[in-house]
Amino acid sequence: MLRKKQSNSVGALEAEAELSNRSTIKLADVFYDLIDIEDFFETSNRFILVGGKGSGKTAFARMHQAQTKNKYNKFTKIISKGEYDLERVIQDLQMSEDSEEKNHKELFDWLIINQLIEMMQQHELIKTFKKSDLLEEYKETNRGIVGISEREFVEAFKQFNGSVKVTALDNFITANFGKSNKFKYKKAEFTKVLPDLKRVARLILSELSDRIPDEDLYFTIVFDDLDQNLKNIKEHRDMLMNMIRVAKDYNLFFSEQENIIVKIALLVRPDILSELDDYTDSFKVIESYKRQIEWFLEEEYYNGKTMTSLRKMVNLRIMNAVQPKRGAKKIHDAWSEIINDSTFPQQFKKPSSFKWCLDRTRYRPRDIIDFINVILKHKKQGQKITYQAIQKSLPKYSSNLWKEIKNELSFYFELDEMNVIENALKNMDDHFRTNQFTTAIEGKTKYEPGRVLEILFNASVLGNMENGIYYYKHRETSDNLIKHDLGKDFCVNIGLKNVFM
Repeated sequence: MLRKKQSNSVGALEAEAELSNRSTIKLADVFYDLIDIEDFFETSNRFILVGGKGSGKTAFARMHQAQTKNKYNKFTKIISKGEYDLERVIQDLQMSEDSEEKNHKELFDWLIINQLIEMMQQHELIKTFKKSDLLEEYKETNRGIVGISEREFVEAFKQFNGSVKVTALDNFITANFGKSNKFKYKKAEFTKVLPDLKRVARLILSELSDRIPDEDLYFTIVFDDLDQNLKNIKEHRDMLMNMIRVAKDYNLFFSEQENIIVKIALLVRPDILSELDDYTDSFKVIESYKRQIEWFLEEEYYNGKTMTSLRKMVNLRIMNAVQPKRGAKKIHDAWSEIINDSTFPQQFKKPSSFKWCLDRTRYRPRDIIDFINVILKHKKQGQKITYQAIQKSLPKYSSNLWKEIKNELSFYFELDEMNVIENALKNMDDHFRTNQFTTAIEGKTKYEPGRVLEILFNASVLGNMENGIYYYKHRETSDNLIKHDLGKDFCVNIGLKNVFM
């Protein structure tokens, strides 16, 4: 039995919060790769990690970074969109609209290659190269313009008119790879330097490969929070598509040496990714190189399997909260030791109380962590949580879930549009038809009502219902895609019903 210790939290809703030294719950203590994502960051040829908000993209990346820290041959860097913000850089530099798409690619290209060269400098074998200190001199000579800080880059760009000094790099290349590899200039606009920097990086990696022929060397750069301040407008879609194209080019460009793995990874929401369908190359690139995070497995769900991946995740967190033991990874069914199954109505007892609670979420770790945190506030010392207590918790949880979803929907809608949609849903019956919703919002949003229903369905705000069967997007798997049907009844996600009552 678990030692009963009052706790009102099984974790934070953001992975970064659990990495803080001040956090009472450490991500390393409650994280376990239950769905085999680890290979994505290293050996897999896929570089687009796809998952909705709260599905664990950042947690997987942060844990990979933590696990590779101080490893001799593994280097990982995670970059948040807020650190570079290509849109704002272009705006601040007042680049022409005609060349904006090209500038997106070149700026992202520039960001990657300089981060990669900086990561190479961290390998101890770099010190064995002739005049290795020249790599640091290149960085110092061009401080600001080779970094990732938006403000520093803009200031440096304006100060040096976008030019880069390459004398230090030139001397490093001459010392290690001969005069034939020398630059043809001492100073040039950063866009002109890009091809030569890639050549320099490949030369260094090839030499490292020869020096460690029996070992694998990994360089992983992860771009996170790509949805930050992103809107469903052409400029932002162009930026994201160009980021995908450049990342693909880098992953292929540095694939010559078998023992040197360079991975440029992007963490992207599926709904945002779907907005790139109009680009002629999007389907081929995205389908070839994406890895979908899937917590929901249909066979587990409908067969009532007790220890699903999500339940294991929950059990590990409950164990840590109720009986902390740093580093413990043995998972048992802690859920049943805090939930009083006998208080659930007979029709909800099978396959489990966990499934009943899971149905109020979107099968994402963040939703479930929040759900448990809310119901834990009704837990009395030494007693299990009852069905009645969980029912009392639902309004608070539904409110939290709706705030989370509204944050996602800001990619599509402005605040006044969200208010129109929210009011319309409050006035709908439990089941409603497309024409009813159309009457309520027509002409009040930038999208046609049918498109609004599609967006809400894809965010699992709504589901379809037919013959007593409910269809929700969050129950989709890569083998069983679920799409909205305007001809069927719509219903509000049961986890949100308290919001729209």
